[in-house]
Amino acid sequence: MDLIVRMVEHHVWLVGEMLDRATKLTDEQLDKEISISVEDVDESPTLRWLLSRLVGQMNMWNNVIHDKDYDFALEERESVGSMKQRFATVGPNFLNEVRQVVADGRLDDTFVDAHCTPVEIFTYGGMIAHVLKYPAFGPTIVLGAVARAGTTDVRSAAPRTWFAEAA
Repeated sequence: MDLIVRMVEHHVWLVGEMLDRATKLTDEQLDKEISISVEDVDESPTLRWLLSRLVGQMNMWNNVIHDKDYDFALEERESVGSMKQRFATVGPNFLNEVRQVVADGRLDDTFVDAHCTPVEIFTYGGMIAHVLKYPAFGPTIVLGAVARAGTTDVRSAAPRTWFAEAA
């Protein structure tokens, strides 16, 4: 097993599962403020914002890698249908990018994000780790919020369970 690829496969699968569950929720449930205490997190996170950001983060990195700008306005009050539509392309594209980078042994290779100020240089490995670890609280909070909103069919999203089932 290639652990990095498997972890990204799990992440992409989990975002898709959460979006599927979110289609069953009302706007009120999606926009209800979630109380959390984590530094550097939006001051008033909602389920809608967290879901859109999970999709948006993969979308943003896909664009950066291919020297395209990303419009964060896409994420403002985005409908779950729109998120699912973006994710249908974004998730597989991100996963394919990771698979190729890992297969080619390019985790230490760098790329330039010319669309941010100041311009920054990142490694592919650092970018992948960022997607998986920096917003790690997001999926946990989303799963809890979806369950509290009444969607009880969320099967275990724990990597250990998912890895065993995927094996």
